[in-house]
Amino acid sequence: MMQRVLAWVLGATGLTTMWLKVIGGGVLIGALAIGLQRVYHAGYVARDTEARLEHSQALLHAAKETDEIRMAFASLKSKRDKERKNAEQQISNLRVALDAGTLRLSIPTAPAQPGPADPGAGAPEARTELDRSTSEALVAITADGDNAIRDLNECIDQFNEVKDRLNGRPTSP
Repeated sequence: MMQRVLAWVLGATGLTTMWLKVIGGGVLIGALAIGLQRVYHAGYVARDTEARLEHSQALLHAAKETDEIRMAFASLKSKRDKERKNAEQQISNLRVALDAGTLRLSIPTAPAQPGPADPGAGAPEARTELDRSTSEALVAITADGDNAIRDLNECIDQFNEVKDRLNGRPTSP
């Protein structure tokens, strides 16, 4: 049967057996090339899918880290707000005490009378009381300095939090 088909193809087309073999080989090579291209393409798609998956996982990890850092910053801010509120209350109490006269600020001074520099064990130290406006100015300067120190400490704490997380070290709660 195969011989009849082959004879009919040869007779109808006028091709020789050699040309049929060449054409058959070409078809076979073409089929192999298409198959290899599909395998290559499938590998490319798999690699691309894997890269996208890794990218998505990296984004999720970064989002998780960012959320943890935000929570840590919120905790630091809450702590700082409590400290600031307590400090403002203390400064307010100092100002009220200065205004009421229950708190008076003084500085040591040289004795008014000539004599020994060391007043002795039981003798009171010579002091000069500051007026109310000077005392209030000193309290304001102290409050500003304390606020600046708290701000600096918050900045340092935030920097250390980020640095520790980026270096992979566990951070304190």
